Amino acid sequence: MKTKLKVYLDTSVISARFDKKNPERRSLTESFFLKMEDFEPYISEITVAEIQKTLDSVLRGKMIELISLFSIISLSDEVEGLTDKYIRHGAVSREYKEDA
Repeated sequence: MKTKLKVYLDTSVISARFDKKNPERRSLTESFFLKMEDFEPYISEITVAEIQKTLDSVLRGKMIELISLFSIISLSDEVEGLTDKYIRHGAVSREYKEDA
């Protein structure tokens, strides 16, 4: 059996699947999700919390349904250490720590 590539999806990828304002963004994301069986998708506790804060209840429900089968990465010392490295090396601004 072929090993699936593990992919981390943040909130922006999940929300892009339902983006009504940017059809190109939505279309590209839909194409990715059509190939999802080739991947092992992961999200974080932060992604779940951000989705739960979505004010539009219909959109929130769609996103929760979409992520229902994804594995959730818990925050840990290892995750925090990697976050700090991303920020220290300039990959992500401290202002957007949750994205790291």
